Amino acid sequence: MALDYAKMPEHALAMLFTAAVRDIRKDELRKVDDENPCERIRDLPLHVSRELALRLWLIAGTQKEVERLFYGYEDTGETAAEGRKQREYECSRPMPMRRARSAISSWAWGALLTDNDDWWLEIAYWRTRLDAIEAARPILKGLKRRKVTLTHESVEKVSTKILVTFRSTLERAAEIEDAENQRRLTRFIASDRCRIQRHLKQFNLTVTDLERATGLSHDTNLAH
Repeated sequence: MALDYAKMPEHALAMLFTAAVRDIRKDELRKVDDENPCERIRDLPLHVSRELALRLWLIAGTQKEVERLFYGYEDTGETAAEGRKQREYECSRPMPMRRARSAISSWAWGALLTDNDDWWLEIAYWRTRLDAIEAARPILKGLKRRKVTLTHESVEKVSTKILVTFRSTLERAAEIEDAENQRRLTRFIASDRCRIQRHLKQFNLTVTDLERATGLSHDTNLAH
């Protein structure tokens, strides 16, 4: 389900906003080269992309086992090639937001199948961080640089007006993402319900369990 940003306390919301500002500003202040000015990256900030790619890389061994059990193939051939692409993201270019969300969706798939509570906590953190970055960007466009610096430096200086806008943007983004996840899951189950039931049984799960869990993607894995 979508995170309930409507009930998030104002102080926590302000902390989330300033953290997103730091992520965005750190990327915008990064020099592209010696001649060109700073460049705005519209996908994930590069340092955030590297953090996420590294985390996905570190858990890929566990994910490979999940793939073998559920999908019936090993991390070889095409999958291995995609794995190399994933590792390239760690040090080269920013990951597109859509691709990042798909990778996290597959991470959630692995968490469901392996009943890993620690992963669910990490997944919630990453989803919130990505939501915040997306929601903060349009707000920053309307702020003068001095105002951005103030919100970057102090949680207490984030205005109520900004928080109201930030909260409503987060709520809309979460609703859209949740609806998209539900559509992916519906298509996935409709594609081969019997096979899915058979494999879920290995994990003592049913399709109903799967339908209750959102944030899952049918067409990605951690190496995709």
